[in-house]
Amino acid sequence: YLAQKMYEPAFDHAISGSDSQVVAEIAEHRFNLMLHIGQHKLLRRWLDALPDAWHFQYPVIGLAQAEFLGMAGSVAACLGQVDRVEQAILESDREDQSWQLARVNTVRCNIACYQNDLVKAEPFAERALRDLPESDQHYRATVHHSLGEAYRHAGRWQEAREHYHKVLALVQDPAYRFRSTHVYGALADVEL
Repeated sequence: YLAQKMYEPAFDHAISGSDSQVVAEIAEHRFNLMLHIGQHKLLRRWLDALPDAWHFQYPVIGLAQAEFLGMAGSVAACLGQVDRVEQAILESDREDQSWQLARVNTVRCNIACYQNDLVKAEPFAERALRDLPESDQHYRATVHHSLGEAYRHAGRWQEAREHYHKVLALVQDPAYRFRSTHVYGALADVEL
């Protein structure tokens, strides 16, 4: 199922077989996309089906849970989840530790931007972009998108434009066209 990009049955079979590796692979490809295109009920069902330990064994799962909480307006719960994911990463001997911490900083940047707190957001963004691999387009685009939104709300038009254009340069994957649609609308707003 996974080879055919049939994620729902792949997820169901992975859960039935307690195959955390397959679930983590699905999470890597689908969880953030589901969050941003409004598949919230399905994502909630999937997150609820996972053992708690997997949320911290696989940071992509724990961070998706955090972002889900943040989008639902539970900012304190979101930040608590981010703290637990970060602690699990720091206590691990992961080879990709700096990459995973960069993803944590991306989520922290996103939340700070949501709260219109650029003083907090900018250092998180700087650390995230420094340590995210170029191939991690979703998280890199999230940093730029978040900053674009925060700069736009602060009336810092040129900085908003720059970050929105960086998002457009990153979202080549057809699955993420939703992001470019939003960015074009935001750019139109900036021009107005």
